[in-house]
Amino acid sequence: MNNNEINSYCGMWSKKHNFCSILIISLTLLILSLFVSQIFTIKNKARDGNLINGNPATISVIGESELFVTPDIAKISLSVLTEGKTVKEATRENNEKMNNITKFIKSQNIEDKDIKTVNYYVNPRYEYKNNNEITIFPEKPSIRVLVGYEIMQTVEVKIKNLDNSGAIIEGATSRGANQVGSLQFTFDDETRLKDKARNEAIKNAQEKAEILSTKLNVKLARIINYYDQGQPIYYNQKFIASETLSDGTGIGVEAPSIQPGENKITAQITITYEIR
Repeated sequence: MNNNEINSYCGMWSKKHNFCSILIISLTLLILSLFVSQIFTIKNKARDGNLINGNPATISVIGESELFVTPDIAKISLSVLTEGKTVKEATRENNEKMNNITKFIKSQNIEDKDIKTVNYYVNPRYEYKNNNEITIFPEKPSIRVLVGYEIMQTVEVKIKNLDNSGAIIEGATSRGANQVGSLQFTFDDETRLKDKARNEAIKNAQEKAEILSTKLNVKLARIINYYDQGQPIYYNQKFIASETLSDGTGIGVEAPSIQPGENKITAQITITYEIR
């Protein structure tokens, strides 16, 4: 190999070496910049209250409230049960009694929209008879005999004047209502009361979150989740048996004293806060 060839080879190797060096330096700088960028990203997430894996650091609190409110309306069911040898006979008696009851209820300032028929049925009545005057073994099977029909009609009445509840019950039984029950004290505007209970539960949760964040030495950021448990209203219910309101002759006895008491309205919500 002459000197020219040697010099040419060395020049080519020098150029390749310089190119590789530049490439290595460039890759090193790129990796270094990505590493520095990742460090700043982690610092920013830590400053903003986020975990390294990208999920926010959070705390959850449960807010609760209870309201005890006196009901403003009552709902009661009044039933008439009649029997007859024919459907026509039983129906005529049942309708006559229920019409008298409805007429009386309306006379107590109860509107038509607050009286609703909720049940009406007709059932045949059977008796089982054995024609044997003397019991013979083995006994012959009894014979099922149709003896008549029974008709049940039930109306639900909404009473807005609670002081009049006892008088309405007494008046209905004296006019033929022989089953009275499911007396329920409730509210004409449940939505307003539920909203009030929910607002108090939210306030309770916010107060708990402030106390907890102070103890943990963190700051509350945005709300990232809210859940409403949808708690029911606990009604004050009573059942009134017809025997306590009638002396068996169809004449009502003294009107019962009805005490509505208080209903409990509860609310429970869960709020999740992002913390920093």
